[in-house]
Amino acid sequence: MKFETILSNFEKEGIEVVISKGEEVLTGSTIKNGELTWDKEPERSYDDWQNFSVNIAYVYLQKDEVLSPLTAIGKFKHWKDWEIKLSDLLQIHSAIDYLDIEPDRVIPFSELQNALELEYKK
Repeated sequence: MKFETILSNFEKEGIEVVISKGEEVLTGSTIKNGELTWDKEPERSYDDWQNFSVNIAYVYLQKDEVLSPLTAIGKFKHWKDWEIKLSDLLQIHSAIDYLDIEPDRVIPFSELQNALELEYKK
């Protein structure tokens, strides 16, 4: 599944993408026609890849007032250059579910199945 398609589905469902560090939102974004533009270009830091640290800025999916953590910004900023892997799809699927949105509306189950087959054919 293409990243642009996922972003278009975010747009349809009213899902925003924000970067937050703890309680502080550092920057928001705009999704239009399957492209994400940051309000302010996020800065990477040396510790982008650490897990569960309060000192890291994370990407969150937001619907209304509900925030669902997705990933550290170091990984997120590079998705455009990578083929989206099954683990990425599952992370998004899980984050969407937390927002109380039917995950199938963003990433259809058939897409997860296709990604799984591709991953294990290698």
